[in-house]
Amino acid sequence: MSNHVVRRHTLAELLILLGKRSQPEGIHIVDRSVRANAGPPINYPFRSDHFSLLIVTKGTLQLRINLSDYEVTENQLLLITPTVVREYGLMSEDSMFCGMVFTSEFMGQAGMSPKHLELFDFFSANNNPVLTLAPQDVETLLSLLKIMGNKNVVTEQGVLDKEVINHSFLAFIYEMAAVYRRNRGMVSIQLTKKEDLAMRFMKLLNEHFREERSVFYYADLLCITPKYLSQTVKEVTGRTAGEMIDGMVVMEAKVLLNDMSHSVAHVAESLYFSDQFFFSKFFKKHTGLTPTDYRKIV
Repeated sequence: MSNHVVRRHTLAELLILLGKRSQPEGIHIVDRSVRANAGPPINYPFRSDHFSLLIVTKGTLQLRINLSDYEVTENQLLLITPTVVREYGLMSEDSMFCGMVFTSEFMGQAGMSPKHLELFDFFSANNNPVLTLAPQDVETLLSLLKIMGNKNVVTEQGVLDKEVINHSFLAFIYEMAAVYRRNRGMVSIQLTKKEDLAMRFMKLLNEHFREERSVFYYADLLCITPKYLSQTVKEVTGRTAGEMIDGMVVMEAKVLLNDMSHSVAHVAESLYFSDQFFFSKFFKKHTGLTPTDYRKIV
């Protein structure tokens, strides 16, 4: 996967890029149930304003989320939250998948109260985005997607059609919560101590990378030595703790620089660099470009 400019896309923009017909605001049903070309839907990294949820029914789908690579295979579910940067890779020629993309606003319109979201741990950006499903769970979730797909069209919708979509959506989310909780216990048992440490480090990194770039800081929070933290993270992820920290900062810097309303000085301040000079030096070291030169290719 290549290192392109990180962009932002709203759900509406994404549908236009994919050449899809607009559907009722806030949700779109994805259906690739027939063989198609193996190219990715979008071939550069981007961040969105919506959730993406896909169930692979055949073949494989490769992608990168933040700094981690994933391969999603048959009977696995992929959930991408709005807060992460994703980049799609290769799809096998026989790949088939179904799913939906939806905004937080749609969740509220469908009748899900924000206070209930804390019940759904799978919406956390810190969790593994790939979940293996039992065949009966796949069947249940696909049937709900089919109902929403049949109703979620551009033609004149009656009130009852919208109600069916909303109720089917809520049923899907609650079913997902049940599936996730059943699988979560299985996953936690299988984690090694080093995998658990790496996951806790990544959680802390997602929370603090903007203002804290020292391996010592994270090692101190985890009550271990910086050397052990770096060795463990490298063993689990293939990158040292320092490389993970720098990667997160560079990725966020690209997202901020892509917004032309932010000056380079403002981006440096947002990422807690002492001044613009040190930010530019850091950025060029890791990308080969100054922030100003980087913006010329946006």
